[in-house]
Amino acid sequence: MSEVSSRPASKHSSLVNFLNASISDYVPKISCKLSEDILGCIASVYCKLASTPSQDAESVTSPSHSVSSSSTFSPRRRNDSWSPRYTFDATTSPRRYPYQKENSEQNIGMIIVPRIHIDAGKFEYASKMLETIRSLIQRLEKIDPTKMTHEEQLCFWINIHNALVMHAFLAYGIHDKRLKSTDMILKAAYNVGGESVNAQTIQNSILGCQSHRPSLWVRALFTPAKRSLAGSTARHPYALHHSEPIAHFALSTGTFSDPPVRLYTAKKIHHQLERARTEFIQANVAVKKQALLLPKVLHYYAKDAALELRHLVELVCESTSE
Repeated sequence: MSEVSSRPASKHSSLVNFLNASISDYVPKISCKLSEDILGCIASVYCKLASTPSQDAESVTSPSHSVSSSSTFSPRRRNDSWSPRYTFDATTSPRRYPYQKENSEQNIGMIIVPRIHIDAGKFEYASKMLETIRSLIQRLEKIDPTKMTHEEQLCFWINIHNALVMHAFLAYGIHDKRLKSTDMILKAAYNVGGESVNAQTIQNSILGCQSHRPSLWVRALFTPAKRSLAGSTARHPYALHHSEPIAHFALSTGTFSDPPVRLYTAKKIHHQLERARTEFIQANVAVKKQALLLPKVLHYYAKDAALELRHLVELVCESTSE
């Protein structure tokens, strides 16, 4: 009798161990997908609230709504009108540089949102979607990004960075004092696995990218870095194993000079980033009065990637010849 009863227990134990192992393997993929869902939902709100309807707005689909509730942000008051300086490419992108090519193929399919206007009808839709967004954000608290693969982490943090910035613009809008508005936007934070993370932290400490805002890195020069007890500069617990300078071409803080925001996936992240770099260069590099005009994002990228000037010029030539 004892032998017979021990067998099912053993099988049951094996099944539990198998299921636990399978679930633990799958959790990182679910976590990475969550970042896509959050960004997709926020993009759909922008499209709905755009003051100028776009025929491409319907191309942005919101993810499934299997969610619950609660977060940090809330919609601004009804009938409020302000500009987040965003356009959308599959989800979103900032406006062009003054010298950016107007008819560039890269601009095809972009959803332009020059201004946000919230009336009674749009407010109702936004309120429902924000409830969905809040519940998705709440799930971030139980995520451990360190359990993901490098590609999943890279994808996750790029999507979360852009979602954070877009979400903050929905909550705060743009104020007359631009610098103050910038600080509010980049300091808005999500709770990810028990750590408070904002856009600036994601850029500098997690992805290892120099800030796109000059005021922020100038300020950092005069701010002592946090140091551990051993005396070395403290490393963020979510910092990638190695920095990813190419992420510069995926990060947007809502300014004219930032790259378009796209929805990134772990499976295609490297291909997507290379494509984003190529398209950014094609759309924003220009020759004027026999001078090569390079956007600041390229300078930041070159510095973080330790590229010499000749290598940067080679990259520009290769990208523009495609």
